[in-house]
Amino acid sequence: MKKVHMQVFEQEPWNFPAPSVLTVGVFDGLHLGHQALIKHAISRAKEKGICSAVLTFHEHPLAILAPPFCPKRLLYPDRKQQILAELGIDFLACVRFTRDFARQSPEEFVRNYLVSRCKTKGVVCGPDFTFGTNGSGTVETLRDLGEKFGFFVDVVEPCSVDNMFARSTIVRDLLFTGELDKVYRILTRPYELRGTVVPGHARGHKLGFPTANLDPTPQFVVPARGVYVCAVAGDRVPGVLPAMVNIGYNPTFGSDRLTIEAHILNFAGELRGTKLSLFFLKRLRDEQVFSGADALIRQLTRDREQTVSIWEEPGVKVMVGEVDRLLKGGTFASS
Repeated sequence: MKKVHMQVFEQEPWNFPAPSVLTVGVFDGLHLGHQALIKHAISRAKEKGICSAVLTFHEHPLAILAPPFCPKRLLYPDRKQQILAELGIDFLACVRFTRDFARQSPEEFVRNYLVSRCKTKGVVCGPDFTFGTNGSGTVETLRDLGEKFGFFVDVVEPCSVDNMFARSTIVRDLLFTGELDKVYRILTRPYELRGTVVPGHARGHKLGFPTANLDPTPQFVVPARGVYVCAVAGDRVPGVLPAMVNIGYNPTFGSDRLTIEAHILNFAGELRGTKLSLFFLKRLRDEQVFSGADALIRQLTRDREQTVSIWEEPGVKVMVGEVDRLLKGGTFASS
């Protein structure tokens, strides 16, 4: 894999060392719409013979401004940095969003960050881009400030996939309904959920289907209840392995607590206390209630057979290859 290099600026004070063409946003998910903005910024930077850049935030602004309304997250910060580097961004600024930051007027934000720190010669944004206090700055505001401070503004229209806009809210909704095929087409990669393996009730072991029970990262989207085919990776997992993953309440056993249980094929090691990443590939079925343990075992056997078969499908092999590439990662330097 080609090594990629990107300078990351997150420790205060920071300033870009060279002029840039910039795009600004949370970029949660880094979906096709985000990628279109970033690729346009890279293209325009190359035209100008200067650097491409992204200004993003450590946390979603609503986590500070209105926590009850903050959406569940889609992308881990280290993965965001990796993907931005692979896309070809030169500079990445990760800003700590605070109430003081939010109180800046549109002009103050442009002067303090885009002009002074980012040395912006051009800004790429979508048509609904807002900035400054209470989102009072619009694209027209940005254009006016561009004339004042000497940078251009390019507006990139939203992307659509299968008559769906490529938006983070759409991806969340699709995950909440388990529509993984559509999620993959918008994200351009399998959705990833991480967590720590915690002790369970050992029911899977007794049934002949031992599971790693995942306590997921807080504030990240957990897909709809059901059974999934996933690619699994972790510190003690050799490479990328297939797994059938159940998300649900174990209604057959009368449980009232949501669990995420991964039965990893071709693996029998101890994982408690370790970190796992689940990459969601296909949805097998809804959560079901069974008459007893024997009926459940018969269904789990069918699920495992299906998982083995799906793992060998050409399209799934492509997705697994993408997971393997992501896990090998890129390189970037912090400043």
